[in-house]
Amino acid sequence: MSKSLSGEAQRVFDDGVVAYRRGDMTRAVALLTQASSLAPDSAEVHFRLGMALFNSGQVKQAFAAFQRAYTLDPELTDAQQNAAAALQQLGRTGEARKIFQQILMRQPRNEMAWVGLADGYRAEGNQSEVAAALTKALEINPANAATRHMLNAATGQSPAQAERGYVADLFDLYAPFFDTHLVEKLHYVAPREVIQLLTSLYPAERFGAALDLGCGTGLLGVQLSETYRLSPLIGIDLSANMVKAADKRGVYTQTRRADILDYLHAPGPTFDLITATDVFIYVGDLTRVLSACATRLSLEGVVAFTVEQIDGNGFSLRPNGRYGHGRAYVEGAAAAAGFRIARMHEAPLRKHAAAPEMGLYFVLEKNAA
Repeated sequence: MSKSLSGEAQRVFDDGVVAYRRGDMTRAVALLTQASSLAPDSAEVHFRLGMALFNSGQVKQAFAAFQRAYTLDPELTDAQQNAAAALQQLGRTGEARKIFQQILMRQPRNEMAWVGLADGYRAEGNQSEVAAALTKALEINPANAATRHMLNAATGQSPAQAERGYVADLFDLYAPFFDTHLVEKLHYVAPREVIQLLTSLYPAERFGAALDLGCGTGLLGVQLSETYRLSPLIGIDLSANMVKAADKRGVYTQTRRADILDYLHAPGPTFDLITATDVFIYVGDLTRVLSACATRLSLEGVVAFTVEQIDGNGFSLRPNGRYGHGRAYVEGAAAAAGFRIARMHEAPLRKHAAAPEMGLYFVLEKNAA
């Protein structure tokens, strides 16, 4: 809460912050815009307005709000950093770099300024500078899983999977804005494509028990429950905030916060269908996870999933921090885990930098013993 506000401005500001925390960006923007009119000299109000605008996709307006905030309060470094992040989103990486460098002149151990500098270099494709900036950030905070992950990506290292802490923290922060950003801004179509593939192969009564790995907010769960007569439909996710959001949809019989390998390896029921959309972008080695899926499937069980496509064989942690997989590699991993390919489909997953992000959609059937 802002101590500098009073009366109507404070009430409207507080309501705007509550709306923001709930992920209602439309209401948050409206209320915080009103608060900024009632308290035009409050740096905190403009900063909070910038956050709401940024997370609603209004990046140009967010930059103006952040700029106003740190003009009012030059000590508000977070506003200056976010202004630079907004400039990067607008493609103005050179201007953003100057701001981060200004911050680092004053605060050479500002971890997030080094991370922001790395983001700008990544947008320009300068991986050596990305690595140098992230190395500085990691020296300041060696425990930051996100920095370690992105440094691996910048230096061409591809561990078997992303660190759990990185994935959990990423999606805990992303959860309030996940649906708006992914569906409305990035035009995420993977759940629809998976359902279309499944219905082209199997009738409504084909599946009983189903498990949705990395269920997120339940975007696929909604469509699964509308299409198939599933009982139970269980959703698991590493992010506590994603699990809470999925619970609110009311489509899952049960949800759990768990790592997918831990859950699959633990004793438990078998399933007729296991799904994983936009989950294996944080897993490199698919042999382990597909083998674990096989142990939890019924005799004629099916697993349906997506991967981001790369040329060649193998898997690779790419500069954007997501794993890509070659078609031949996935086919080999499926065979090694005891599956046959019922259908493979190449299609967009979502948009990336205004262009389609191509993916591979797989439907696998468990081989009879």
